[in-house]
Amino acid sequence: VLADLKSYIKAGSEYRTLWVPAEEIIPATTNPAGTATVQYATSNDAYFVLLYDSAVTNENADFAVAFPGNWDRGQVKLRIYWSPAAAVAVGTYVRFYGDGSPFGDGDNLTDNVNLDSFIADDQVIGDNLLHIAEANVLPVMDFTALALSGDMVHFSLSRIYNYAGPLGGQHMPVDARVFGVLIQYQVTGVASAW
Repeated sequence: VLADLKSYIKAGSEYRTLWVPAEEIIPATTNPAGTATVQYATSNDAYFVLLYDSAVTNENADFAVAFPGNWDRGQVKLRIYWSPAAAVAVGTYVRFYGDGSPFGDGDNLTDNVNLDSFIADDQVIGDNLLHIAEANVLPVMDFTALALSGDMVHFSLSRIYNYAGPLGGQHMPVDARVFGVLIQYQVTGVASAW
């Protein structure tokens, strides 16, 4: 019975997460997000962050993930960990957006596949507080069209600098500090050895 249970658990699906810190996210060539090292007073905790502008233009950054061999090539969800870069009114809005492009062995890296996209909206809850923006408008990127498990997925991450909310509120008029992105994906069974 125990052996059957172990076999059932291995055959089933489960969720995994993967943390991508800001230092692994590369500012794009066109309209790049800024970068900085920030140290918070009192705690003296230091972080490397991406800085997404609050004026003039949408800024962009990119990162790539090679998923494990037992990834089910299905849905991927993202959470963006961020904070306002300066004092700002509570309730102002921030919108992050991006897309994912899958690449397999032999695929042309100059192709912009943009298989699926996401939008993550959030509102300021206070200064010097961690905010977690979950992709909540188009929350799921689905890569079931991939031919092989374990392929690389290129992600873009941008901020719509003047997003003022669904009812015409106020956009957050300061930079957004992004600490990183948490990715949730699903695996099936156990990855095979190379």
